[in-house]
Amino acid sequence: MASSLTPTPSTSRPYLFNVVVSLPQGETPPGALPLVVAELSKRHSCRLLLLPSLGEVSAYPTHFSILSQLIPDLPIYLLWGHDPVEDLPLLSLLLPFAKRLIFDLSSSKRSSLGAFTLEKTLPTLSSEASCELMDLSWARLMPWRRALAQLFNGEEALAELHQAHTITLSMASKEGVVPKASTPENYLGDYLQGLYLISWLTSRLGWHWIDARRTSEGCSLTCQKTPSQDSVQFILQSSPHELDPGTLLSLEISGTKASYSLGLYGKRRIAIVHITREDRCDMPFTVPMQTTLSTPSFMQELLHARVSIHYPTAMQYLAEIPWSSFHH
Repeated sequence: MASSLTPTPSTSRPYLFNVVVSLPQGETPPGALPLVVAELSKRHSCRLLLLPSLGEVSAYPTHFSILSQLIPDLPIYLLWGHDPVEDLPLLSLLLPFAKRLIFDLSSSKRSSLGAFTLEKTLPTLSSEASCELMDLSWARLMPWRRALAQLFNGEEALAELHQAHTITLSMASKEGVVPKASTPENYLGDYLQGLYLISWLTSRLGWHWIDARRTSEGCSLTCQKTPSQDSVQFILQSSPHELDPGTLLSLEISGTKASYSLGLYGKRRIAIVHITREDRCDMPFTVPMQTTLSTPSFMQELLHARVSIHYPTAMQYLAEIPWSSFHH
């Protein structure tokens, strides 16, 4: 059975950790996971073990074969390209030995159901096994979360954020391809980065979902702010761009007293920030925005940085979006 597994060849550098990779076989896997695998193989001192197609072997012999080919006493990372919920029989055997489970919910073929069952099932399982969870889409939002936390760190700026009435997010799409607008499942794949960011933002501000609707360009979600009871509308839309589909391109916050705009600048790893208030327009400035998979900061966030305590809360808010009103 061990012969069906594919370990990476040894190198002159000592291994620092193990990575078990499970990707769909017989097709080009969607999403960013294959790029992460290539980056790990090229630049990181790790023992990479590629699993065969999950349909070829049974769960119990596979997990023994996996463990026998890993370097003892080194951390084990699971890089999972299949649906984590469907693969729970195998994952339940591997998670007790793993430090972190890394997956890509945006490439799931049933993203909506995956989000809800993931929120309910995997956190409990990972807690019992002391395993951390990390979604690639969440890791790629690290520069955006840091930028927003810095922008709204002061009392005045935070008050302006609470006075927002419209927040618009634009995601990259392929040239001439408009994301389907038929079901919520499409939005959890095409707009997952945007949904993660606004779920994180609303969870930190204590806002609550009240509505989710389709629009001609994407979808619209409405939150009720507390304690003011005013509402704020989130608009998610797509824009043709050379970056990977689903990549967050810009964020615009419109309020009664101030407006904020953050947008990626070309291929450079920065975002330009514009702030307009009732009595003045601030000079534009830039913030770091290293969102590409090859940057050291991204790999640090993905593998080594402590998983933010905000992530489980953001996932819970994501699962609570009222999709029942989506078709109205």
